[in-house]
Amino acid sequence: MMQTVVQMRSTPHYVWSTADVLGQGATGSVFKGRHKKTGDLCAIKTFNQMSFMRPVDVQMREFEMVLKLKHRNIVKLLDIEEEPSTRQKVIVMEICTGGSLYTILDEPENAYGLAEEEFKLVMKDVAAGMNYLREKGIVHRDLKPGNIMRCIGEDSLSIYKLTDFGAARELDDEEQFMSLYGTEEYLHPDMYERAVLRRPMGKSFKATVDLWSIGVTFYHVATGSLPFRPYGGARRNKEIMFKITTEKPSGAISGIQHTEDGRLEWSRALPKTCLLSRGFKDLLTPLLAGILECDSVKMWSFEMFFEEVTKILNMDIIHIFNISTATSLRVYVNPTDTFASVQELVAVQTDIPAARQEMIFDSYHFAVSHTDPASTYPKTSPDNPIIVLDNVHTDFSRAEYRELPKLPRFGTSFSLDNDAPLAKVCASVVFDCQRSTASLLLQQNIMRKAVKWFICVMSRETEQLRTDTHLLGIKVTHSDLALRRLLDEHSLHSKMLDLLCSGTSSSDVQRKRLELQQLVDGKREFMQKILDEYANCEKQMKWVEERILVEETLKELWKDKDTVGTQEKDRSVERTAYVLEKVVATYLQFKKDKSLKRLSYNEEQIHKFEKQKLSANCIKAVSAYADEFVPKFKHLYSEVARWFQKAFLYRQKLAKVVNLLDKVSTASDQMAGNLQQSVQKHHVIMNSLLSSDPLQRPVTSHTPPCDVTPPVSAPPSVAASEPLSQTEVVQLQASVRAVREEIRLSIAEAEESTKLLRQLGGLGLENGIHVEDVAHG
Repeated sequence: MMQTVVQMRSTPHYVWSTADVLGQGATGSVFKGRHKKTGDLCAIKTFNQMSFMRPVDVQMREFEMVLKLKHRNIVKLLDIEEEPSTRQKVIVMEICTGGSLYTILDEPENAYGLAEEEFKLVMKDVAAGMNYLREKGIVHRDLKPGNIMRCIGEDSLSIYKLTDFGAARELDDEEQFMSLYGTEEYLHPDMYERAVLRRPMGKSFKATVDLWSIGVTFYHVATGSLPFRPYGGARRNKEIMFKITTEKPSGAISGIQHTEDGRLEWSRALPKTCLLSRGFKDLLTPLLAGILECDSVKMWSFEMFFEEVTKILNMDIIHIFNISTATSLRVYVNPTDTFASVQELVAVQTDIPAARQEMIFDSYHFAVSHTDPASTYPKTSPDNPIIVLDNVHTDFSRAEYRELPKLPRFGTSFSLDNDAPLAKVCASVVFDCQRSTASLLLQQNIMRKAVKWFICVMSRETEQLRTDTHLLGIKVTHSDLALRRLLDEHSLHSKMLDLLCSGTSSSDVQRKRLELQQLVDGKREFMQKILDEYANCEKQMKWVEERILVEETLKELWKDKDTVGTQEKDRSVERTAYVLEKVVATYLQFKKDKSLKRLSYNEEQIHKFEKQKLSANCIKAVSAYADEFVPKFKHLYSEVARWFQKAFLYRQKLAKVVNLLDKVSTASDQMAGNLQQSVQKHHVIMNSLLSSDPLQRPVTSHTPPCDVTPPVSAPPSVAASEPLSQTEVVQLQASVRAVREEIRLSIAEAEESTKLLRQLGGLGLENGIHVEDVAHG
């Protein structure tokens, strides 16, 4: 077995070992080196024989190009030196200890793409670096994950930097070039046709070819796979690769051939295995479709690309938990979006129309002004989201969780070449198992939190409804008292009018007496109906109050269910991580074994034992997820579903009380307004009678005229046949003055009643809950 010869090599200021390889490319290798005086780490790029076959101007292009570039997202050139022994140039660059994006994607952990926050860092940094190159008039021409390096910033966040400018050249957007560079899987179809298929064509290329490479790179980073995959791979099936990229329907972002000579399957969506959220996928997919467009007329410009990336990265995230499906969601909103826009975005991901959405956050209804921008909303997080539920339909029939990819088949044969990739796939599945286990635990914790928050909301609604019921009771009572006072005044005034009107048959007086009677007709019956309906309200309210506030029925219904499902103390995530550690160790060992090409007998036996353990550990992890963690999740979900369905029954009771209160409140307002008008009209009629007294008569002599006959209605004491004496007239006038004074006092009291009714008219249920808030069907 041949061993690689390790050498120490150096330039006047730098030294490196050929064993410390950071990466290898078509034109050379990159090693980890140090400055001889300071000891600072750096990356040393040396060039192989193939690179020297290029023209001198091409060899120098990379040197000159990198010297001109100074940007946070471009790998910094530190120096260009020459090896004394070989007289060959080397490039000294800043070292990126995180490796290339390709090596990151090659890790089993990232087999299905990067996590969302990490992907956004890649998007931000690549776009910034490419924008800088464009400002400098440079086309990279070989953009791919292998030429994107990762550094770790002082805040522990990744910084991605573009590197390898051997294929780059200066070119304006509208300028064209004929020379060909690039890695074939990431090449624009026109360049692929000429460079890979070697077809003669007089076509030239613009700077926008980099956009296609960005699109392929972003898809690869998002999914862990290339977007265009002929059967057998792009390098074995070049014609089908070209066919996929050129015949791709507009809007499609991937094309795959699953069998030899099989049909091509196009997709306009990212795969389900992708780790990105639904909200982010909805933003990324049209961007990918725009730059993965082979038709130059339809392909986005750099300006459109940078504008859209900036827009996406500046969006705020609102974390939402859809309780009916037990799903965590990310809703991306513009900082200036209003609540109506947010509701529409929530509706897209939950299928709950805006009018039926009920949102709860931190045990309160999520209440914001409809004009407030989204940037002012309370901060949410994955473990502290806004709970959204449908306040009409209580469908809890479709809990959503991640299905694990299938484990590969374990053959009995021994193969170093096959076992390493087998172990890699196994490790990727167990990594996904760990993520999914953590996700299940988080979903269950939020479900428990949702129940507790809903109990708080229901208790608060009940307390508010109790207050509303009490306030309405005050309102109804005062209306009843006002009516009683009006009826008493009417009775008193009627008796006074009987006294004042004795001896007259004036039609005007009789008409006004009829008007007074009409003002009170039917009011007692209407008021009694209001009192009866309010009593029913009180009865219904007392029942709800007893169940929710006194007996705490909702808490009792949940009391024994809080221990259902997976708990933190079960250590499910840690148990999976323990198995994952063993699987990864086996993968790394198999990877090492493969590089050795041959093993000794004892090493072969160890390898076989490790393969058996690998199979056992993978089955253990996947079985725990499928047979323990998922069933526990489903059990808790079913208990939550049953609990919410019972809670919604109490919501219906609350809704019934609210409807009754609204009905009584409306009738009471109608009564109050009617009483105000009646009292005012009563005043007008009585004042008109007092201001013009048709009953005043002159004092008559003791001998009445013979033609005077007593009125039919006159009381015996004042009959016309019995003329009043001077003393009786004085007494009657005094009685009239007393009656008038009593009327004036009663009118003043009535005015006080009118004022009180006017105040009570504004006593509504504005601060209480509304029917639409609590009505569940």
